[in-house]
Amino acid sequence: MKVHIKYYAKYAEYAGTKKEDLEVENMTLQQLLAFIRGKYPKMKEDKTSLVALNDRFEKEDKTVSDGDNISIFPPVSGG
Repeated sequence: MKVHIKYYAKYAEYAGTKKEDLEVENMTLQQLLAFIRGKYPKMKEDKTSLVALNDRFEKEDKTVSDGDNISIFPPVSGG
């Protein structure tokens, strides 16, 4: 199945693109994130990431489906 990935901030730099389509097997957001971190090792430096599935922040155990849009943000802090 094909999913659409959007990378934000430094993740776009690490991936060398702001968006890409990936062919993946049935997996959860957590498994997808691990796959992407394997593809772009610099992302492994961040232990946590914000992940949105179809414009909604979801728990990482949510399963992705064909055609889903996934947005990945690096950790942020504020005050």
